[in-house]
Formats: sequence, structure tokens, C-alpha cells
Amino acid sequence: MAKAIPDFEPFIVYGNDTSSSSIATRWKKWLQRFNNLMVAMDISAKKRKRALLIHLAGSQVYDIFDTFTAEQKGSEDDFDTAVKSLTTYFEPKKNTEYEIYKFRQASQRHDEKLDSYHTRLRHLASTCEFADMDREIKTQIVQTCTSQQLRRKALRTEMTLQQLLDQGRAYELSHQQAQEMENNNTESVNQMKTAPTRNYFSKNFNSQRQGQRQESTKLCYFCSKPYPHPGVCPAKGKTCRLCGKLNHFAVACRSSPQKQQHRHHESDKRQTVKYVNEEIASDNTSEHSESDEYTFMVQDTDENTKHPMVNLRIQNLAKVKFIIDTGATVNLLEEKDFEALKPEITLQHSSINIYPY
Repeated sequence: MAKAIPDFEPFIVYGNDTSSSSIATRWKKWLQRFNNLMVAMDISAKKRKRALLIHLAGSQVYDIFDTFTAEQKGSEDDFDTAVKSLTTYFEPKKNTEYEIYKFRQASQRHDEKLDSYHTRLRHLASTCEFADMDREIKTQIVQTCTSQQLRRKALRTEMTLQQLLDQGRAYELSHQQAQEMENNNTESVNQMKTAPTRNYFSKNFNSQRQGQRQESTKLCYFCSKPYPHPGVCPAKGKTCRLCGKLNHFAVACRSSPQKQQHRHHESDKRQTVKYVNEEIASDNTSEHSESDEYTFMVQDTDENTKHPMVNLRIQNLAKVKFIIDTGATVNLLEEKDFEALKPEITLQHSSINIYPY
């Protein structure tokens, strides 16, 4: 009793999802599945196998087989001739020189493992008709692999293809393990630097000193601001209040070093003051006047103030209550206290400007 033939997918020769370049490979795989089916169904008669081959292969294969000559078709019980004729038909016309060219153009991709590259090369070499395929594959790996370490090893020591692959796998594994260890030991640390509080002159003077000691910090010789400038130097066209010369600020003047040292000494005394005057830099801002003075505050004092107070006697006259201000460059006296003292002093106009810091 004949067995029922199960559904079997036909061979698609032409279609939207097929490629003519892969037709030979696809035919070989389909033929292997067909032979497995014959074994599973215990069909060994060549006449029956030939008939099932032409039937199950589908209408496209049947139309192709129908164009064969009688010699190509063979007799009704000649299964092997039918298979050979169809295989020859689907086998592409091979150009060995072009296949070798494609093999020589291959190179290992950056993200491609050595084993994957070896498999790809072996597939390309299968159509090149090399006399020694392993030797050609080994040469191609040495010349085009991404590992310089493996290439140098192969050039120093004579190796077989298998030895080259083993060495390459060892390098890949050690590189991966080293990366994992290094990534686990790497920590990102955020550092915060604190600097003492300084006023305008102290900040620029000390920045200038640091700029002389550290190559990474550069200050302009004319304005003592960070150099290079985004535009024109703010000191260009300005007159120095110390020497009267053009194109530099007093803070950068070199004609009066003693006076600069004096101001530096005053600024050092103000480093611990909690109140800081904010400097707003601008390209249109000229240098500070050398007649400027700084004080902690300008206001009336009252009994409830939280700032440290002290009673001082002035010129053997009445005592006056002062706020202790170690950072001020001037002493201020309220008008009512001045009148209460009634000193024999004549007040005069002054060009000094007083700023809170």
C-alpha cells in the first residue's frame, strides 16, 4: 500500500524574495530536504524518486526540466541523471578570477570576531578553487585582521591556520577580560575647589602671581584679566591712574611696584571677611580709580545689631561706638557723632569714592 505524501514546500526559482546569486545554494538545501524525506518514507525505487522529485519541486522546476533534451532528462528510472541536470542548470557560471578578487578584498570588520571572519573567508574561498585553502585563508587573516598583536605574532613565528585562530581567540578573550576589570576599577570623581574671599585688587594681583608660576593660567599684561580676550583688550585706549600712560590699567602698572605691594598687603588682611563685593566684568569698563576706598557698610548703627561693636575714645574726646571692620580701608564717622565731638577740624571736599565690599 502506497504511503501518502506529506506537504512539501516547492523550490522557488523566481520570486520577489529570492536572489539569483543564491539559487545554487538554495537548490542544494532543498535537494537535501527531499532526500531526507525519501529516507523517512522508505522510498528507494529510483523511478518513484524521479517522479516525486519533478512533482514536489514545483511548477517552475517542472517547466525548466521540460526544456531539457532527452539525454539530459534520462530514462524514467534514471533519478541520478535528472538530479545532475537540474543541479548543473542552477549552478551559476563561475568566474574564478572574480571569485579570487572578492576573497582578496575581504577584511575583518572592527566589531567582527575572528571566528566569524574565518567563517566568512572560508565561504568566499569555496568558489576560488585554491590548491591550499587553509594557507590562503591564513595569509588573508594575517594581512587584514584588526589585531596588530596577532599580526606581529604571526610574522615572528611560523604558525598553521589552526594555531593562528587559537592565538587570536586567546588575545580576544584576554582583551575582553582586561576591559571588564578596568571598567570596574574606574571611578569618576568630582572635585570642588574653594578659594579665599578677596576683593577686586587682591584677586587680580594674586591671579597675576599664580599666572607667573602656572603655565595654564595666563593674564593680560595690560588689564590683568584672563588672556586671550574674546575681543579687544579692555585697557586699550585707557589711561593709567598711577603713571598717566595709555593702554594699561593701574592694577597692571609696573611703574609703581611699592604701591602695588601696599595694596596687596591690604587685600591680604581682608581675606577672612565674610562679605564680598561682586565684580561684574565688561569690555567697556575702565579700571578702578586709585582714589577708591572700601568699607564693610555705610549705615546707622543701632543697639540691636549683631555685628561686633566697640567703644573708642577719639583724641581724648567723647567715646564713639564703632563696628569692628578689619577689612575696611577707611574709618567712617556719623555726622551726629562728629558734631558731638566738636573737634577743631575743618571739613574739606574729597575726591575719594567709598564702596561697600
